[in-house]
Amino acid sequence: MMPGPPLTFPGSRALAGWWRQLGALQPRRFWVAHLFFHRVEALVRILHPCPLDRLSQLVLQGLARRPGTTAAQLDDQLHLGRPVLRQVLRGLETHHLAQPEPGECWTLTPPGRDALERGEYPHLHHERRIFPFLHSPSPDRPPHFLKVSQPGIGFRPAGESWTFNLSSLEGSLHQSAEWKQQHDFPREVEEIVREGVPEWQRVIVDHPAHIPAGLVLVPEKDGGERLVAFAIQPEGWLLNTAAPAFELGSGWEGMFPELAAELPLSLWQQAWRAWCSPRGLPLPDVQACTLEKQDYRLRVRAGSALVKRLQAARSDALKGEAWVLGGEGPWREAALLDLEPETG
Repeated sequence: MMPGPPLTFPGSRALAGWWRQLGALQPRRFWVAHLFFHRVEALVRILHPCPLDRLSQLVLQGLARRPGTTAAQLDDQLHLGRPVLRQVLRGLETHHLAQPEPGECWTLTPPGRDALERGEYPHLHHERRIFPFLHSPSPDRPPHFLKVSQPGIGFRPAGESWTFNLSSLEGSLHQSAEWKQQHDFPREVEEIVREGVPEWQRVIVDHPAHIPAGLVLVPEKDGGERLVAFAIQPEGWLLNTAAPAFELGSGWEGMFPELAAELPLSLWQQAWRAWCSPRGLPLPDVQACTLEKQDYRLRVRAGSALVKRLQAARSDALKGEAWVLGGEGPWREAALLDLEPETG
């Protein structure tokens, strides 16, 4: 757990309002979580495809027709003017697409031939990038790259135990193209820059970040499931459903095993007692209830005396609008109370 103020969670009415916002997604399960991230800032080498401009393309075509030609001979073909031609040739040399040879001649390089065929060339440059890694509460599970939208990311102070092993970023850089596509890892990033620039430019910074989020498990058309997260604004308990903080398709359980596992019934019994306590319900009646968790519902079979008390109080539990949070720590599962009077 990160240091800082105690983690807070929304009450029943906030959860009911969020559920109405999320109804179009037809959620099967619903969680509220405090997610912690390593926002790792590093200087990396970027490979971008750049389109050939028309002048560069004309000059490369001229060199392809007559290898080893001079600038004067090339200008006789293209009629660009010597100053313009020299500028284009210098640019092609900078990008390793053409090279000078003895006798004031110029020739295509292999990358230049590729660029002429494809209409583009690879451009390498250095850039500082931020890579978000989800912090795991389990010390046995390393941080995992998880692309999140920037709105909703808040700073949270980190203690001495907050560390990031650079092997997590290096491992992501060396993953397959399929893995990078699945996790939306930037494929244009080639490697961490370790030499050739001043040391201060190579400093790697780990910014601790915090996103309170509402997460829902929603059905896919193909029969699968998708985990969708929305950032929460704790002041006023507002859920930003305009755009997800992130979405995960099949395999989401590997990144969030805490969510995939069903909570033990004892934690739901604890959540039920916590809901009943401020409402003055007799503890023996509360403990006598039978609980069963099904998807996003917590079915409660209650005795007639307890039901009558709730009816007298016009409780939200009888309107299908009362919610509880089950679990401990930064992850809580939300469940809608489904009250059923005992028969017999």
